[in-house]
Amino acid sequence: MRKIILFAALVSIGFPALSEWKHEIKEDKMGRGNDEIATVISSNSLSLSPPYDGTQKASLSLRWLRDGANEFVVAIEKGQIVCEQASCALLIRADDSKAFRITGAHPKDGSSDVIVGTLSTEELRKIKGAKKILIEITIYQNGEQMLEFDSKDNPFVGRKTYLISEVREMVKAGSPPKATKYTEVPMDMPDFNICKKVANRAAEGDELRLVEVNKKDELTVATYFEDSAIKQTCKKGSKKSIISFFNYDR
Repeated sequence: MRKIILFAALVSIGFPALSEWKHEIKEDKMGRGNDEIATVISSNSLSLSPPYDGTQKASLSLRWLRDGANEFVVAIEKGQIVCEQASCALLIRADDSKAFRITGAHPKDGSSDVIVGTLSTEELRKIKGAKKILIEITIYQNGEQMLEFDSKDNPFVGRKTYLISEVREMVKAGSPPKATKYTEVPMDMPDFNICKKVANRAAEGDELRLVEVNKKDELTVATYFEDSAIKQTCKKGSKKSIISFFNYDR
C-alpha cells in the first residue's frame, strides 16, 4: 500500500471506489490557480512475480494543474514501468476504436511506478468519450500487462483546447476562439521591417498563423495553437515588438 499512498500524495487526492471517477478541484495554496484531477481505479488486478507479488490495482488520472497542459497519470502500486531512454510510450484503446500511443515519462521524483504525460486535444477527447479504456504497459521482469478501466461518466473538464482544423474553421467564419490575455512581454527588434519578417514567418506544425492588422506603420500577427494563442505586434519607429499570450476561455 505504500506506493498507493505515495501516488495519492502526488495527485493530491485519495483513490475512488472501483469503476467510479473521483473528481476534485483544489485551489493552489501558493495562489497560482486551481488544480483539477479526476481518477479512476482499474477494474482488473495485476499479479506480478516477486518482489512485486501480490494482487494490486492500477489507476488512471486526468489532470490540469494550474495553467499547465491537460495530462494523464498512470500508476501501479508496486513494480517498475519500463521506459525507453527518452520517453515512455503506452498503448491505449478507447472502447472499440483503433489503439493509439500516448507518450510520457517518470515524474521528477524518479518514481518508476508512475507515468505522467501531456494529452493532445484528439487524445483527450477519445479518453473522455470512452466507456472502457485499455492501457498496455511493460513492467520490469513481468512483460506486457493490460490495465482495464470502466471509464464511463468521465467528469474531467480540463483546459480548453481545439483541434487546429476547428480553429481554422472558426477563423474562416470570422469568429476565432474566445481567449483571455494573461501576460505580454516586449522583444527587442532592430527595425520595423525585421520585426515584420519575424512575426509573419511561415506556420510550423500544428499551428495557424493569421495577419490581424496590416497597416503601413503597424502589423499584428496571431498564431493559434490547440490550447492557446500568441499575438505579436510590430510598430514603425519602435525598437520593441510586443508579444501577448492568451489562453482559450472555458
